[in-house]
Amino acid sequence: MLYYSSKTGVFDGHGIYNIAGPDYYTKFYPDSFNLKAYTGSDFLSFILRPLVNYLNLSFYSVSFIFFYLGTFGVLFCLKLYQNLNLKSNFLKIFILAFCFNPSLNIFTSGIMKDTLIFFVTMLLLYLYFIKKYDLKYFILISILPLLFIYFIRPYLGGIVIFSIFTYFVLFSINLKIQNLVVLILLSLIVGFTFQTSINLYAWNYDGGLIEQIVNFVKFRQYSTNVGNTIMGYTNSDFFYRFFQSIFGFGVYKGGLFGPVFLYDQILSFYLFSLFLFLKLKTFKNLKNFYFKDYELLRLFIIYSIGLYLLCSISISNFGLILRLKWMYWPIITFFIISLFQTNAKKI
Repeated sequence: MLYYSSKTGVFDGHGIYNIAGPDYYTKFYPDSFNLKAYTGSDFLSFILRPLVNYLNLSFYSVSFIFFYLGTFGVLFCLKLYQNLNLKSNFLKIFILAFCFNPSLNIFTSGIMKDTLIFFVTMLLLYLYFIKKYDLKYFILISILPLLFIYFIRPYLGGIVIFSIFTYFVLFSINLKIQNLVVLILLSLIVGFTFQTSINLYAWNYDGGLIEQIVNFVKFRQYSTNVGNTIMGYTNSDFFYRFFQSIFGFGVYKGGLFGPVFLYDQILSFYLFSLFLFLKLKTFKNLKNFYFKDYELLRLFIIYSIGLYLLCSISISNFGLILRLKWMYWPIITFFIISLFQTNAKKI
């Protein structure tokens, strides 16, 4: 994968590494302040600058650092699934197949924003569900990682803020004055996040918040409808996109990544076919187990589903979907297989 990414432009790794070098030093000191110069791939390059420019680490050396982070993310993911104490061999097979998914390991082992986002997400889940950090302490230590995610991929930070807002409105709001104050503060944060991001690539259209989101989705559909794994979406394909982003029918073209696509498609079919062969328990145990002992599970679910919906309607390339899905798919998968628990014991 490292060799392939160094020879092609499919991944962001080479561009991010080059910008972190001495030849691009002035890029991070623009004449006028532009938030875009400090977000996305540019921000990641700025973070890597000490490794590339001062320590003179090679492309492969920096790539191996990301490889280790991605590997730890996979191990966190494996630990999360294993600690569900599932008895079914069908589920145990799925867990191993999921963590050995070539797509997961390829797209989280190079100099990419996806690698860091996957690592941070799995780390937070691991600390919350496995290490059982105190809720207040967990929220405190999550602030910097979430800010880091925001600067790496701004629209992802927007989804995090929106998820917190939605979670609070749906599950925490009542007539207590302190909750109303928190709700007002969250509303202000949502508005502030949008306004400070107005000159980012994610928000570069005229109009209000809703109009800009719609235009952003349309632009992403158009710009990603290229390559061998295009979806060719039309306006009438709105609901079809949610299905295609999981299974990707008609995009298997062979080549180097053909088997990778096929493996992921088979694994997705296997996951949803489990509903046909295993007796699904009621949501009573789930409510008593997760929503009582792990109340933030709702927040993780809202975040992952929101990100899944955005990627589904805004990306018209299955290859890119397969790459970005590791920001949310492990959480959704974790929730699905946890429904098959026979005993609601704490992790």
